[in-house]
Amino acid sequence: MNLLITNSRASYYVGGTEVVSLHQAIELARLGHSIDYVVRESTAPSEYFLDFHAIITREHLPITIHSVAIDAPLGDGKSWVRWNQEALSFAVAALPLYLSKQPTVDLFVAHLVTDTIGLPLGARSVLHLHGSPQQPDMLIDSAMGRVTHAIAHSDSILEWWTSHYSLSSTHTFRNGVDSEIYSADVRAPRPIDVLYVGRFLEHKGILDILNAVDESARIVIAGSGPLESEILQTIQRRGLSRATIVRSPDNETLASLYRNAKIFACPSRAKEGVLTTMLEAAASGCAIVTSRGSGMTDIAQDEVNSLLVDPGDVQELTIALKSLLDDATRRQTYAARFQDEVRSNWSWKRKGQELESIYQDITTNY
Repeated sequence: MNLLITNSRASYYVGGTEVVSLHQAIELARLGHSIDYVVRESTAPSEYFLDFHAIITREHLPITIHSVAIDAPLGDGKSWVRWNQEALSFAVAALPLYLSKQPTVDLFVAHLVTDTIGLPLGARSVLHLHGSPQQPDMLIDSAMGRVTHAIAHSDSILEWWTSHYSLSSTHTFRNGVDSEIYSADVRAPRPIDVLYVGRFLEHKGILDILNAVDESARIVIAGSGPLESEILQTIQRRGLSRATIVRSPDNETLASLYRNAKIFACPSRAKEGVLTTMLEAAASGCAIVTSRGSGMTDIAQDEVNSLLVDPGDVQELTIALKSLLDDATRRQTYAARFQDEVRSNWSWKRKGQELESIYQDITTNY
């Protein structure tokens, strides 16, 4: 297949949507598909995007990167107005490229709802749904009026979107993990008690973690985002003297954090997909504490391979974290079960083949 994948923010912004789309492009190219990957031009590309470019070059993958220059503020993960300004500017600037590629493209693939605005009318396209909006948005409403084929990254995400919008074709696809890079013995010494990795956003449950951990716990918060000042204030207010913030860790640092953490906490308050960070942590032998009602429960099973808590329930989260820190045998048992499941069924190679099958179904039958 000839695929055109658009993700305007993937060149500079590091979030689950961006990281997943890069992994998918690599795996599809390894399967022999030709890919045009369209992003916003950036003078400060993320490490993930630089790694993406390096893999393309090293493996001689059939991926061509197109960087589209626009005059709009960079999205910051906080302001919906800035996201929408960027989306509209990108749609206008990228349209000539899309039109020039349309005769040879089998499928246009978008990873951001608002990126569908610029796709040519009538072109066969599919939108990946990585989460659900945190607030009403007219631009999203307008974009969804153009979407026919959609791929949701968890059952809970699919339920939300189909209850709000009419979609003629839907599939469910879950993220994967590179279990060769992320791997460690669950019984190895792990000096970090609780680890969080991801964007510093309120709906991720970061403040819930900080309010739930014991004051003596060693906790690491790794990532970046607009909630940093609130995180620092909570650390100071609670007297978390052993708390550390690791800002925008590189891949080597990230792998080390996973290997050294007893528990990975991702008590999201939103209907997210299966977090790549959770899969990386599980592959690395961390015990998992996550939330009910999110995409994580597509793999996380309460008191089988993880512990689940209600979103926003700090008291329940406190109990879950303490119970695993106090019981190494239970913690390691859950971690080993989760690790085995990830290694067996959640590799990016296997997920690439699943995604290939979905794309072929869309291009053949619609």
